[in-house]
Amino acid sequence: MDANTSSFTHCISLGCACRMGWSMAAYGLRSFSSPFDWIVSPLGAVLRTIESGFADFMKRENLCPEPENPAVFRDTKYDFVFVHDIQESLEADYEDIRRKYARRASRFLEAAKEPTVFFRYVRDNEEIRYIQENRCRIESTIKKLNPRNEIIFFPPSTGNVNYVSAFSTPLFDDKVSFDAVLPPEKRLQNIRFFLTSNLLKYNPTYSLIFPPFRDYAAENFLAGKSWFIWGTGRHGDRIKALLQEQGIRIEGFIDSAPEKQGKEFCGKTICSWDDVAGEARNLFIAIMDKEAREHIKALVRASDMRSPGAGTEIYDMEDLNKQLAGLSDSEILAMLSKDSGKHPGVPAASPPASLEK
Repeated sequence: MDANTSSFTHCISLGCACRMGWSMAAYGLRSFSSPFDWIVSPLGAVLRTIESGFADFMKRENLCPEPENPAVFRDTKYDFVFVHDIQESLEADYEDIRRKYARRASRFLEAAKEPTVFFRYVRDNEEIRYIQENRCRIESTIKKLNPRNEIIFFPPSTGNVNYVSAFSTPLFDDKVSFDAVLPPEKRLQNIRFFLTSNLLKYNPTYSLIFPPFRDYAAENFLAGKSWFIWGTGRHGDRIKALLQEQGIRIEGFIDSAPEKQGKEFCGKTICSWDDVAGEARNLFIAIMDKEAREHIKALVRASDMRSPGAGTEIYDMEDLNKQLAGLSDSEILAMLSKDSGKHPGVPAASPPASLEK
């Protein structure tokens, strides 16, 4: 594939798990849900499913709950694992799940009739060997749907996949533009969907994985101030990294857990809100749980009311995402052009399967 000149109508994830679908969504390369987005899928089984036109896919007699976790079920024919679909039980939810995946399968087959680039995150060295030994079959399967279709593999921890197969391309490097894959207008539409989707409701910090959004938020919403960060977990670490990358001063860290207070985190002593209440502060709440965030906001506002002159500016990721969602088309297109050619990375967290479009 000559990725510098080719342009595709669709980009579709072939798994092997949520990582690839999520990365594509964050970069404006994903415009709808397809069958392999949020499931764990061996590559050989993916090929068999496509070759059969999804025959027997999601047949009830092939599905069984995992003994150790009834919220997870497996398709025993294809060895697919579904981790995000059960709300109550497999028996109670089966019809809804079946209809959802039937829509996704139909959408997949129709879309792949148009020029499509497929993305596959390689699960392990065994799969790399499988790719090397089955190159002709892989290419034949995807090109049977449309001769212009291509596939790109992403081995763990690297974006350069030349060693995997001759028809793979290291797409996300400095030499290739994202615009060679999808037109900017299409990516703009996908980004707008991403910014208002339940992916960000599930985990508001996911938008930080997209460098232009991260940079824009820091430069336009957070710069010129020094910040306290409330939260010393994974999300606090992400916000800390964002501020440090932009040279924005971090005054300190706050945590509600008494066992953390007084300990060192990123070179600073973790304090309680009581230690800093009563002074004007810029506070970023880096906590996942929405109810906990609202509780902290109420606590801080009540504290400010008791202290004349105190006026804490409170921010969290939902605030940033709302502002990002309000950007104009020209601002988003400018950000997309900034990031053309950069590898998206593959975040470890997994979004829910309820995203539909």
